[in-house]
Amino acid sequence: MFEQALHRDPYDARKYYHKGSTLMLLNRYNEALTALEQSINLDPASANASALRAQMLSELNRYTEALEMNEQVISLDPKNAEVYVTRGAQLFMLNRLEEAADALKQALHLDPSLTQAYFLQAGILQRLDRLEEAADAWEQVIRLDPKNADAFFSRGGLLVRLKRYEEALNALEQYMLLKPDDAFASVARGEVLFKLDRPEEALQMIEQ
Repeated sequence: MFEQALHRDPYDARKYYHKGSTLMLLNRYNEALTALEQSINLDPASANASALRAQMLSELNRYTEALEMNEQVISLDPKNAEVYVTRGAQLFMLNRLEEAADALKQALHLDPSLTQAYFLQAGILQRLDRLEEAADAWEQVIRLDPKNADAFFSRGGLLVRLKRYEEALNALEQYMLLKPDDAFASVARGEVLFKLDRPEEALQMIEQ
């Protein structure tokens, strides 16, 4: 179908874009990259093909190329917050953590409702040992997605490192409401109760 359409009009960038996206779904990545490159060559002002090509390069672990392609997307669509989230993820995979944090900060400046951006930001800030900022980022994840169990658990563990034990206990209890069968969380909660000088409760929790 695509080949017939392209034969009729070989200069229609949209057809190459749709061909590329379909080939991507079929896991035929090299062909998809070629089709998207043709789409970009025919219509350099369209951000969609560049964004999809950057995404595909990331999935192929070709992060440096993906980052370069993403720079083109940003130049075409600088107000698109999700493009900066993608940039942050790519920089993270290249271990360029400060730049990754800056990209996610820009994404959240453009759209403060992006849960994924806060989630990535929290993990990166922890890696950078910016723990208070990371705790705030986890709090934003929870605010936007109050049923995100992983965010409660991660925030709880981080608050223990910050010796904010009451808050850590609350986070772990919220996690256990969402995942009551997680035995490891019970042990973690018991350890926090010990920190709070509540040994009997701690022992009861650990023995459950």
